[in-house]
Amino acid sequence: MDAILNYSSEDTEDFYMLLGCDELSSVEQIMAEFKVRALECHPDKHPENSKAVETFQKLQKAKDVLTNTESRARYDHWRRSQMSMPFQQWEALSDSVKTVFQMGTLGTFVSAGLGMLHQNS
Repeated sequence: MDAILNYSSEDTEDFYMLLGCDELSSVEQIMAEFKVRALECHPDKHPENSKAVETFQKLQKAKDVLTNTESRARYDHWRRSQMSMPFQQWEALSDSVKTVFQMGTLGTFVSAGLGMLHQNS
């Protein structure tokens, strides 16, 4: 729960940005970008650099998610919904809990919009 309450969008790596791609990129494009970036930070090339290992692991996770049709669809849905939690935690939630979160986000959006309408009248 603390992760949700203390969440900052900066805490989350954008898989597309990490790989230098966008939502329209094909699996082939994603793989090509992954290979280029993975070679730059491969742990075998930088055995003493823990940052390189961390970056390589993030690249692998991004590649795994974005090259799998089902997980990519879930990631894209999470990304567009602007949920206030990291993707991996979102993935771990049950479908019913996800629905409640989405309804809360929509309700906040609608309430904010209605408040603005009221102020403008």
